[in-house]
Amino acid sequence: MHTSSLDERTEERIAMERDTRTHPESADTFLHKYAFVAPFIPAPFRSLKLGYLLTPLLPFIASIAVYMSLHAFPHMHFEEAPILLAVILVSVCWGLLPGLIASMVGILFFVYVITPPINQFSLTDHEDLFSLVMFGVTCLSLSLLTSQLQRARIVAQQARKEAEKANLMMDDFVSIVAHELRTPLTGAKASIQLSMRQIQQAKVTQQDREKMLKSLQRHMSRAIQQLDLQNRLVRDLLDASRVRTKRLEIHPECCNLVDIVSENIENQRLLNPERVISYSGPSVDMIPLDADSDRVGQVLANYLSNALKYSDASKPVAVDVKLEKTQVRVSVRDQGPGLTREQQQHIWERFYRVPGMYVRSGSGVGLGLGLYICRSTIELHGGHVGVQSAPGQGSTFWFTLPLIDTASNEE
Repeated sequence: MHTSSLDERTEERIAMERDTRTHPESADTFLHKYAFVAPFIPAPFRSLKLGYLLTPLLPFIASIAVYMSLHAFPHMHFEEAPILLAVILVSVCWGLLPGLIASMVGILFFVYVITPPINQFSLTDHEDLFSLVMFGVTCLSLSLLTSQLQRARIVAQQARKEAEKANLMMDDFVSIVAHELRTPLTGAKASIQLSMRQIQQAKVTQQDREKMLKSLQRHMSRAIQQLDLQNRLVRDLLDASRVRTKRLEIHPECCNLVDIVSENIENQRLLNPERVISYSGPSVDMIPLDADSDRVGQVLANYLSNALKYSDASKPVAVDVKLEKTQVRVSVRDQGPGLTREQQQHIWERFYRVPGMYVRSGSGVGLGLGLYICRSTIELHGGHVGVQSAPGQGSTFWFTLPLIDTASNEE
């Protein structure tokens, strides 16, 4: 909920390492689509722009070196080897497109710089033409093979890192699930043990019997509340699994949003009698929806429990319902610590927990799944979710649902 991602400490956000991928700033452009930056390149030179700058420069340097060597050693063989090495180097470091550019530059230097000192090159000479074609094919093949090999190596390295992150996430998740499921069980067990102890020590007088019954009722209510918490945790786990596998189901029927909102506000007031929960909305008794009332109530209950949990006990929580043209908007506003823009972008993700956010009132039980489930539930209804917040100014979580077209129904 207002919660921070299990992978926050290894920061996942399930994000790829930027330096082992295509350049992040222009990943969709042609120049970056077929290029990458190899991870072994030193940090000062880890730039795709620098790669494109060196693409013609390296074959040029190799050609000049060959040209000077041929003057010193006229009978030197394999004079094209330095250019091929330059093409391989560019392809391994910066990818396919830079490698192809280096190949074309290398071919030009081979024809106009390296070949003339040895013999006069002519396109009409079949032997010269064949040599040129074979050199070009060799350059292009080396560029393609080496760049694809390097890209495959980068992808494999990234897959290994993602697997390690997934293992860390799973370890964290198992730890949190074990802790959170144990917490309500411990509370329920303590309440039941207190009740049993009171029964064993009870006196038989009528007055003591009445006191004991009241105490037992209080302990049993506490045990039921803790078991309800555990039931909610298990439900969230199942719903999150259904959302991920696209098996979350809703059963829409005609229902009244006014009743759903009133019922959930009253439930939260009973659970948190010391808190102030205000309501503002249209002066109507009926806001018809074609929706799963239980699921919509689950979303509102989640919004309310978060607002109560992450704001001080002395601060009120406000629920607002607004009728718009074709939809209704429900919002829950708290006076908690608020969220940054970055946190607002990630708050709907599975397992996300806001770093440094702690429970200010009530129970801290939660797995970081609630808002993830809320978003999926509302989207299945054809609505939208969102949050408006700023650090130190509280948060307003909202969702919209389409209204029933009563005019069409009457027709």
